[in-house]
Amino acid sequence: MTQTTKEQADIELAVAQRQKVLAEIEVLRRTTPLTETIKLIGSMVLGIGGAVAAIAGFQLAEVKAEKFKAEASAAEKARAAAQADVDRLNSSRTALSREIGELQKSLQGAKRDYAEISDRLAAAERETQSPALSSTLKNLQQSVNAADIALRAAAPAGGQRDTGTPLDTLVARLYAPTAAVRGAAYEELMSSHARDPALIPALLNYAEPNLNNANGLYNCIAVLLRVDRALLKPHLADIRNLAERAKANGPKTAERADQLLRLLAEAQ
Repeated sequence: MTQTTKEQADIELAVAQRQKVLAEIEVLRRTTPLTETIKLIGSMVLGIGGAVAAIAGFQLAEVKAEKFKAEASAAEKARAAAQADVDRLNSSRTALSREIGELQKSLQGAKRDYAEISDRLAAAERETQSPALSSTLKNLQQSVNAADIALRAAAPAGGQRDTGTPLDTLVARLYAPTAAVRGAAYEELMSSHARDPALIPALLNYAEPNLNNANGLYNCIAVLLRVDRALLKPHLADIRNLAERAKANGPKTAERADQLLRLLAEAQ
């Protein structure tokens, strides 16, 4: 066999071996798990060192993939939990807003009811010819007026705001013959003048010539009970004098006057 013929035979053998290896690799790829395939291919083609490197790289990729999937799953769970919290808060806020709206409607309805009852009692008192009945109706009206003011005082305050109505006008409205006007004046005074240093003098000045107006005097004392105590101190003697004289204006007013006197004692 010549040298050329021998070289040609070696080349053909190498090609045949290469095709055989490729065929075996294809069979292994279809029938053997990927990690094992890499090991076998590595031993056949890459050698031991190359196979180890390939396996290590593949396993590292698998670890990273699993870690990524775990982190992605945790992030999705956290997002879902946060969204659930937001949904619950929105639902609670909606329900609370609805409840507040219903309470406001009930409050307005109660105010109207008190005003109507008070005005009817006042009308009946004016029409009656019986002194005893007149006294009873007057006391009932004072009780209704007291309940109306207590209801307004218990309602959530909206914070200090200037309504633009003059202070003296609001003080005078505390003594108005119509219950709704008296109640609205009380609310407006508390929302716009509760910290006004001019409030106490205005109340005292208007009360002096109107001591026989039971509802107005009660409302005046109710306002004095709710103003900032610092505003009371410069006028302690005058307020105490008013409270003592107010006691003669019915049991409800007397009860409030005693409460005011206790407050004045604490403010000294």
